[in-house]
Amino acid sequence: MADNTVKFGDTFYLKHSTDQYIVPVGRGTYNWPQLGDTTQKVTLQLVGNEGQVVESQSRIKIKTKEPLKDNNNILGAFADSHDCYYSEDGWSEDKQSWVITKVSGEGSISYGDRVYLTNCSYTNQNLCADTNYPGYITTAENIKDWWILESNAPVLTELGPVGSSISGTDFSIKPENTTATKIKSINVTADWAVDKIQVEYENPTTNPPEAVGEAGNLSTFALAAGDYLTSVSGTWGTQSSGFPKEDIITIQFHTHQGAQSQVFGGKNSQKQVEEFTLATPEGSEIIGFFGTYGSARNVLARLGIYTRPIQS
Repeated sequence: MADNTVKFGDTFYLKHSTDQYIVPVGRGTYNWPQLGDTTQKVTLQLVGNEGQVVESQSRIKIKTKEPLKDNNNILGAFADSHDCYYSEDGWSEDKQSWVITKVSGEGSISYGDRVYLTNCSYTNQNLCADTNYPGYITTAENIKDWWILESNAPVLTELGPVGSSISGTDFSIKPENTTATKIKSINVTADWAVDKIQVEYENPTTNPPEAVGEAGNLSTFALAAGDYLTSVSGTWGTQSSGFPKEDIITIQFHTHQGAQSQVFGGKNSQKQVEEFTLATPEGSEIIGFFGTYGSARNVLARLGIYTRPIQS
């Protein structure tokens, strides 16, 4: 089952109890966020200890991903304005911080939960729709306007797997947070076939290296900054005649910028193989791998890829 808990560092949409969303700012002296319909909703982000689960009663900051001038992108409630607006992070810690509380129950916050957002600087002042200036947001004491966080994490698409149909140990390598990271490098152990794959992500604290297969001397294919994987090619079959046709014999990785790894595996000149290519749709990148590990020789038997839309 997919993890539906809200974590610091996540990006999301914020929905009001009236079914309106936080939408782009209204231009003026300050960057006032507005309420509007689902077609206008903007991406927000929870600022804090990235990857940590957000619990009811957690203290949070809310950052808009809009490109606002001078980094005025943290939501706050301030005495010089009736309505809430975005300002530079650190301008006023309490006024820019909120306590998120579940309307019902305790524990971790999940996407779809109804929550209150209480400003840390003003006693019992909850974030709400402004009835004096419709279309804007403010805070009011003891008001019970609730909000819902909706995830905007991209849905991962599976392509494959390719290879044999033998039974084995299934594996899945993908980041816990599918929005906030990219593949940094891939490490492979291979000789006549592919023994091990290890994926390293850009933020190892929240997405530590994941591996499948037996230990060995790893060879590394590192991606350049800003580049990403678009396809994996290779072969599957048998190391030589007389052996079962059930192994991933070679793999090679290809990137958007035209870089490609060495061909890993395939060192037995007697191999008998079929070629394969797993390529992302236009506008997507590879973010992980799945498949099966096993066979009589305990190597990779099937391989598939997880893809997602390109992350800016």
